[in-house]
This record gives sequence, C-alpha cells and structure tokens, in this order.
Amino acid sequence: MHAGDPLSDPAPDPPSAPPSDDQQETAVDDKILEAGIRAFEAGAPREACPYPAHSEERELWLTGWDEARSVVEEEMEDSV
Repeated sequence: MHAGDPLSDPAPDPPSAPPSDDQQETAVDDKILEAGIRAFEAGAPREACPYPAHSEERELWLTGWDEARSVVEEEMEDSV
C-alpha cells in the first residue's frame, strides 16, 4: 500500500460536538463541589464559603465541604 491509499490511511476522527448546556453546567457544578471538598481538606471553616447566601453555588460548595467532613468522621469512627 502507498501513502495516500484510502486503505492505509485511517479516516480522520469526526469533529466532536460542543458540550451541551447541561454538560457545561454539570462541569461547573462539579468544580464548585470539589472546591468545597478541597477547602475542608485545607482546614478552611464552613463559613469560608465564598458564594452568596441562598445561591446554588453556595449550596454546592457547602455540600462538598460537608461530604468531606463526613468522610473524615466515618474514618475516625472506623478506627475506634
């Protein structure tokens, strides 16, 4: 086979579709949740949440912080 031969050259990958609004929103939500987890792990108090009261972002950040605390509490209970 020769270069340029359709049997030897793989077809290029088709262009991927841009992420949907739901996918983009989920990615942002995941980043905020992770930020709450990292804040707990760094020793930041729950009150350090940088998002305004009653916002969806604040709820996500606090959920991440609370989940990280729960994991640590469970690990402490398991070690007793």
